[in-house]
Amino acid sequence: MLALLVCCGHLGLTTLTRRFGFAVRFGLAVDVFFALSGFVLCHTSYFGRRTWREFAVGRIARLYPLHALTAIAVLAMAPARGVGATTFEVAQQLTLIHNVGLPPNQFALNFPAWSISVEFWTALLFFALMSSRRWRWPWLLLIAVSLPIAFSDLTQGEAQNVLGVANLGLLRGIAAFSVGALAYLAYEHYGHRLSLPTAVPYALLAALAGLLTLPSWSVPATLAFYGLMFTLLVTLAANDGATILHSRALVWLGTVSYSVYMLHMPIYFALQLAVGDSVLRGAGKPFVIASVLAAAYLSHRWVEVPCQRVIREALVGRGTRRGGGDWVGLTGPPKGTSIK
Repeated sequence: MLALLVCCGHLGLTTLTRRFGFAVRFGLAVDVFFALSGFVLCHTSYFGRRTWREFAVGRIARLYPLHALTAIAVLAMAPARGVGATTFEVAQQLTLIHNVGLPPNQFALNFPAWSISVEFWTALLFFALMSSRRWRWPWLLLIAVSLPIAFSDLTQGEAQNVLGVANLGLLRGIAAFSVGALAYLAYEHYGHRLSLPTAVPYALLAALAGLLTLPSWSVPATLAFYGLMFTLLVTLAANDGATILHSRALVWLGTVSYSVYMLHMPIYFALQLAVGDSVLRGAGKPFVIASVLAAAYLSHRWVEVPCQRVIREALVGRGTRRGGGDWVGLTGPPKGTSIK
C-alpha cells in the first residue's frame, strides 16, 4: 500500500488532495520501508542466522537485478526525454554507491532508486552492529533519537549532504532501521504478552495515516513518527493476522511491492513519451497504476525470483539458506533460532 502511495504521489496525488485542504507526505513511506527492513532482517538474517557472505549475497540478489534493469531502461529513454547522466553517475548507480555522499549528490535517473543504495549499505552496517549483544539497545536508542534531533530536516532529505560529507538519505535510513531493529527486539521479548483487541492496530494504522497528512513537520513530529512506527511494528507482529493486512490481496501486493516501487517511474517515462504528460496526469492515471501492477507481477515472477536464485547459487552455492527477506518479501528464519 505504501509502495502504491509513492507511485500515486509521483503521479500528482498531492495536487489532488490539496483541493480538499490537505497534502500527503508520501515520501515518508520510504522511512516505513527502512523500518520494516530493520525489523524483518532481524527476523531472518541477523544474530548469527546468516553468515556474512550469505547475507551480502542475499542482499545483492534481492535488490540489484531490478535496480540495474530499471537504471538501464531509464538511461535508454534519457535522450528522448532530454535528460542525461555522466559516465561517473551511471557507474555510481550500477555499483550501488549513488546515494552515499559521493559527488555530485544527485538523484539517480530512476529517482526512487536513491533509497536502494541506502537500503543495501545500511543493512550491511546493521549486520555488524547487531552482532554485539551488550550494546544493541543503547546504540539503537541513541541512533533513533539523536539523528532526528541533530538534523531537523532528516526525513525530508534524500540525496544532499550535511556537514559536507554526511549523506542525509543514508542517515535517514540508519535512523529508521534502528527503529525497526528496536521494534524486533521488543517483539522478541514482550510480543507474546501483547494480545490486543483488533481495534488497536487499526487505530495505530489510522494514526500513521494522520501523521502523513500533517500540514507542517518538525523534530517532535519525526520523533512521534518513529515512536508510532515502533509501536505499530510490535503490535502488528504480536497480532499477526488480526487486520485486513493479512488478506490474500494485500499479501500479494506486498509480495510485488519492490517491483511497484522500482518500476513505476520507468513505466511512467515510457508512457509519457508515448501519449504525453497531460494525459497521464489526468484521465490516464488509472491506466498507469494498472500498468504498474501488471508489470510488477511479471517482474516479480520472471525477474526478481529467477535472478535471486541464479545469483545465490552462483555466489554461494546450491542449498544455501535464503537471506534476502526484507520489507518486500519476508522469509522466515531457520528453525530453532532465537535472540532471547
